[in-house]
Amino acid sequence: MGDDGAKITLDDALGVEEDSPEETREAVIRELGARVVASANTRTGVVRVTGRFPQRTLARDVVARLVDLLNEFNLKTRQTAAVAEREFTESRLRQAKEELRSAEDDLQGFLQRNRDYRSSPQLTFAADRLEREVAVRQQVVSTLAQAFEQARIEEVRDTPVITVIEAAEAPVRADPRRLVVMTALSFFGGGVLGIALALGLAARDGWRGRHA
Repeated sequence: MGDDGAKITLDDALGVEEDSPEETREAVIRELGARVVASANTRTGVVRVTGRFPQRTLARDVVARLVDLLNEFNLKTRQTAAVAEREFTESRLRQAKEELRSAEDDLQGFLQRNRDYRSSPQLTFAADRLEREVAVRQQVVSTLAQAFEQARIEEVRDTPVITVIEAAEAPVRADPRRLVVMTALSFFGGGVLGIALALGLAARDGWRGRHA
């Protein structure tokens, strides 16, 4: 949206005009990459996003929309990873339960065949070994069951991992350097590694063909 309140497309606002819609879209994406800059403080986990645009309200809208897209990107990435984790854990849990049942059957069979095994050191050692195997299998099943439940929770979790500390606002006066609008974000659960990639993907996927 322009400073006069009228809706405009990004290519018009940025003065981009190519021979085809596809080339125009790619040119707009390149302009966005050059005009939107993210700087990260790895110690505090705070990322500052700066937008340089010819119109104040356009800068605010672009940065605000980029933050929304980044939230969507992070949410979908986490949920996709959780689905894969849940499917793997579910399969491994099923296998671990079968292994536990087999170990329990071995122990049960031994006890049925050797009711007075405590009188024999050799049989006592064998019984202890079978009991340890059952205990280990039980621990594996318990750990996998917890991981499976956690993955199921993460699969449907829609809590944002980004907290907006300073929302994007259109300044009263445009900066002569076109340093028009900034917003500060705080990232949780994963720090700020990969922020540049995430911002780039969000801009690429979300702004293609969109209007400001």
